[in-house]
Amino acid sequence: MSTILSRAGLVAAVAFGVAACGGGGSSSPVTPDSPDQNVLGLSASNYLAVGQASMSSAFYLGNASGLVSGSASGRVGGAGALRHAQAAGRPQALAVVGPIAVPCDQGGSLSVTFSDLNNNGEFEVGDSLSLDAAACKLDGAVTQGRVDLSLQSLTGVYGSRSFSAGLTLKLTAFGVSQGSNSLLGDGSLTASFSQTVAGTSEFGLTVPRLSLTGRVAGQSFSTTLTDVQLSLKEDTVNGSARIRFTYGGTLLSSVFDNKQVQVSTPQELVIQGSDDYPSSGVLLVRGKGNSTLRITAVNAVQARLELDAEGDGVFEASVLKNWADLR
Repeated sequence: MSTILSRAGLVAAVAFGVAACGGGGSSSPVTPDSPDQNVLGLSASNYLAVGQASMSSAFYLGNASGLVSGSASGRVGGAGALRHAQAAGRPQALAVVGPIAVPCDQGGSLSVTFSDLNNNGEFEVGDSLSLDAAACKLDGAVTQGRVDLSLQSLTGVYGSRSFSAGLTLKLTAFGVSQGSNSLLGDGSLTASFSQTVAGTSEFGLTVPRLSLTGRVAGQSFSTTLTDVQLSLKEDTVNGSARIRFTYGGTLLSSVFDNKQVQVSTPQELVIQGSDDYPSSGVLLVRGKGNSTLRITAVNAVQARLELDAEGDGVFEASVLKNWADLR
């Protein structure tokens, strides 16, 4: 089965917005055009940090998503974990299968527990799946902690060539780290996951509110994500895989004096073939007074970061960065 996050955590990470350094605070999002002092003004002194910060929270949610959806390239995910759990099932009423150890591609493992209420070996409405990550390494990132999935709605057979599903996800001490950088969080998310006969997969996340803590470059931070909508679509064009990504939401940052910004993708970011990073697409970060950071994919290696601090449509500062340097 082709699935959405064949480069889980990386697809979303390059495009998710300004969240590596976020913080607690107001639970009510403020629009960037509001005079409220809680909105960050983007400037020459902070736009590079904002651009680099765009990776962490996306990478975090991307890893959580990857455990749910699996991947076309065979990385361990929810669907693959489910198949392991089903294969190990034994006939018994209200069967709880597992925990079963599932190895991760680059080291570590997942412990999978499948609650199959009617004991038919299928993931159906009312069933649940728990994934406990133990130093599970995917796409260079190490995942720890727990993700609980509960299937709320289903059309078709989950994991088949054509189906759509609605799920709830609960994160418990779910952490993602890469090098000295890390993020950890607890909270609930809503997800949608579908597959078509034509080979298109789509994974969506809705995040009403999620608080994260972590460290970047030795500095502790906290992040609050509010009203986030994330969509990833994977299909095949001329025999080559293509991943398209859109995102929108409000992010609040402790490193930015507990200020917040809004992020959008006016032009979806696209990853082609075996590339690790987008080769086209635009991400916008808007702050106070319509100040704007525009991140444009130049190619699969580099992105251009441009600053319009005055909010007048004129980008007065620009820098070219490798995607890898922004990760």
